[in-house]
Parts: sequence; structure tokens; C-alpha cells
Amino acid sequence: MPGLSLTYEFLAETANAAAVDVLASALRSGDPDAHRRAVDALLRRRCERSGRCLAMHWPSLTPEQQERLVPHAKWFRTFVAERLSGDADVVLPALRACKTLQLVDLTDTIARLAENGKSHAIRHAAADTIRSIAQQLGDAARSGQVNVLGRSAFVTRLAASARRFSMHRNHTLVEAFLLASTWSDSELRRCMKDDSGIAELLTDCLVKATDRSLIDLLAAGVRRRDLGDVLAGAIQDRTDETFQSSFLTSVGTDPTPNTINNLKQLGIPRCCRQAFGESDQLSDSHQAALIYVWSYGNGDWEDTLTLACGALQHCGESVIPAVLSALKRTEPQPAESWLEAAKHVSSDDPAQIQQHRKARLLMNLIEMLDHPDPRIGEAAREVLRPLHAAAMLPVMNTLGQRSRRILGRVVMMVDNQAIQHVSDSLRHPVLQNRLDALLAVDAFAAIDLLSDSMKHIVRNDHQEARRVAAEVMADGTGEETLNLLIEMADLPESSARDAARRSLEKRQESDTEFPANVSDLSELNLN
Repeated sequence: MPGLSLTYEFLAETANAAAVDVLASALRSGDPDAHRRAVDALLRRRCERSGRCLAMHWPSLTPEQQERLVPHAKWFRTFVAERLSGDADVVLPALRACKTLQLVDLTDTIARLAENGKSHAIRHAAADTIRSIAQQLGDAARSGQVNVLGRSAFVTRLAASARRFSMHRNHTLVEAFLLASTWSDSELRRCMKDDSGIAELLTDCLVKATDRSLIDLLAAGVRRRDLGDVLAGAIQDRTDETFQSSFLTSVGTDPTPNTINNLKQLGIPRCCRQAFGESDQLSDSHQAALIYVWSYGNGDWEDTLTLACGALQHCGESVIPAVLSALKRTEPQPAESWLEAAKHVSSDDPAQIQQHRKARLLMNLIEMLDHPDPRIGEAAREVLRPLHAAAMLPVMNTLGQRSRRILGRVVMMVDNQAIQHVSDSLRHPVLQNRLDALLAVDAFAAIDLLSDSMKHIVRNDHQEARRVAAEVMADGTGEETLNLLIEMADLPESSARDAARRSLEKRQESDTEFPANVSDLSELNLN
């Protein structure tokens, strides 16, 4: 209808103020087309009267029409502010306009309505508006935007409301303060001090929060320079999976020095203890973070290494820094603590190893020695250092033969220099070191491999060393060690000779091969 279009075109451009009254009538007419044309004309006029008219008729505007006012919020705010006083029928629509247009600079007025509004409806709507604005400002700040317009003043004003909580009892205002804040805000840091008076209130809000932004804020506390006991308690107490995810994200795959110090203070939060048995279901980055939590939180060393080994298997290179950190922070454990695990590992039975938790861990650490990243191999080797030959030799004489052999098989897996170390020790100037090395020869099943060193002991060493050598060679299988026993059996009466003869008897009983011309021990002239 060209005539109608021309009419509204005239009403939009005429300087006659009465045009606004005509357009206002169109807004109330109930005719959708007239309503749409009237809104368009009022927006084009952009005068005080058209602004007040739109503010008065805000409830009649469609969501799309309300959104069209967002770019003109600075112009429109004055007319909305004029309606933030009076009864609910006037104030409530104005508050909805503030919420849609995110009128941050009206925060003080809206906050006062939330604290002291005439009715519950006004207080509730004002608090809801504040919360909506807080959510957007906080999200912008947390996404990395710097100097978000109006946020600093907004946070300062809501901090004042939070401090007056005992007067207005409006929990939504407290929540809004937290939603708008980050840990870089001095107001939040001041409020969270133990002696601030409202730290407990804010902490309780964070502990009970279900809003993801508040959960993220609490979790991000782990990166603060000064965590504080109140915030630490809140982090330790939450158990839900949403917080677990946020917390592990905050810890990250490369924790800052502040984060590391806070992890040491926190110990293992309850949410992370729950994650331990399901770590393989976490993302790679969260598995890495969980390793850091366990490592720096003074978690059990077995648990820490179990997490590290599992993550390395499931995630690969992305968790290598975390695994390295865990390995390097693990104190080497005494060889005796590995004995039961070594028993299962030495069985070479995968099913048996899998059924024993510590055996699985030991096997995983042994496999790490051949990891493509040499740093992993070096760190695992350091953890297993108590199982290297150099560390094991001095304790050989404290173990029974069976225990020695069990550990010996594991040492051979762990230490590729074990035989060389034993060979060197067999010529050590201290007798006890040579005796320990002889026991290691048996433990490492290296009797025939080191026959030249055994020959030197048999012919040149102390009587006690020769006796132990004779006992060790009882389990040899080679011809050279057999000939050495035969040689010792012809020695003058001594403990070494007696030991050699017992060893020869044992070798015959075990069907160890003898020279073809020796069918009976009597032929060896043992009498």
C-alpha cells in the first residue's frame, strides 16, 4: 500500500512532535503491520520523545525489534533509566530492557533495586538483570578480552553489594559478583582474604555453584599466586565431574610455578581421587594434568607411576612432559620393595603379571627403558636404579638364593651393563665385594658366561672366595666350569675342595653334561 508507506515515511521525518503521538497509537493498535511500521519510524526519528515512547512500549516490541535497539543502547539508556523508579508495572519492563541492551552504566541503579526494591518482584528482576550483565562481562574477560568496557566499575559496585549481603540477603548479587570477576581483579582477591568478612560467603557460593562459569572460576584459583586456606578448602571439597574437568583444564599440560606450589598445598583434591580409576577415559590433556596433580600433590608413588605409565600407553607424545615430571620426582625405592613384583615379572607369564598391580608397574617401567624418547628411558632407568647391578651387589648376601635369582632376572632386564659390572667386581681388591659379585654371578645366571673370571678366582683368590665360587659353579652347564670344579676337587683338604666336590655331585644329579670319559664321580679321585 503505497499510501500507507508514504504516511509512515512522513511520520518518521516530520519535525512535528505530534507525529510521535500518532506512532504511539499505532503501537497500541493491535495491527502487526502498523506496529512494525511505527517501530521503524520511531527508530528513524531518534528524538527524545520517540525514545521515551519506545521505552514506554517496550513490552510490545518483538525480540527482533528489541535487538535492533542494541546498537543504539547509548542513546536509549536515558529513557530506560527514567523508568527505573516507580511501581512494578513501570520498573519491570525497564529492567527487561536493561537486560536485553546490557546497560552496564546503569549498574548502580539496578543494584540498588536488587537490594532495596519496593517489591519482591522488582528485587528479583533487578538481581536477574545484574546477573545477566555479569555473565556477559565475565565471559568476555575469561575469553581473553582485555579492558572489557564497564567491567571494572561493575565489579567494584557488586563487591559493595556482596559486602552488604547481611542487609539485603540477595544471593543472586553475590553470584553475579563472582560471575563478573576473574582472579586478576583486586576486588575479588580482597574479598577472598580469610579476614575479609565475606570470604566464607563467596566460598560457599563457589562450592555449591552449578553454573559452569563459577565452576571455572573456582578451578582457576589453582593458578593464583596466593591460594589461601579458604579457597583451597573449596577446591578440595568439590567432587563433581564438571569441576574435575575444569580443575584439570586449569592445571593444564604445562603448570606454572604458582600452580605447582598450589598443587603441593592442596594435596589430591577429592575430584581427582575419583578420577584415578577412570583416567584412561579422560582426554590426553586431562590425563597429563592428573599426573601433575598426583605427582606434586604427594600422591602415593605407585599410583603416580601407574597413572604415568597408563597415560604413556594411551596418549603417546602429548603426555611425555608430565610422565617425565612424575618419573623425575619419584624417589627410587629399595630393591626389597620390588621383590614380590619381580617374582611375577620373572615368570614371563603376561596373565600373572597383569593380575599383580605392582608387577604391571614394574613391567611397564622396564618397557619404558626402550621408549623412542631417550628422556623417558633415562628417567625410568633412574627410578629403577636400586635394581641395577651396582646397587644390588651389596645386598646379595642378605637374600636367599631364590630371592637373589628372582631379582637377578629382573636386574638383567633393567641394567644392560649388569654382566660387565659383575665382571669388574670379581676383581675388586676388597674380598667382600668379590664375594657379593660371586653371588650375583649365580643370580644373573652368568656362571658360564664369566668362566674366565671364575678361573682367576679358583686359581688365585682367597680361600673363602674359592669356596663360594665352587658353590656357585654347581649350577653351571658349561665344560669350562666343570673342568674348574674337577681341578678344585683335587686340591688339598679345604673348604673350597669340599664345596667343589659337592657341586660336582649336584651337577651329576641334575644330569648336567660331563666329559664322555667321566661316568662316575669315583673316577674323579675324590677320596
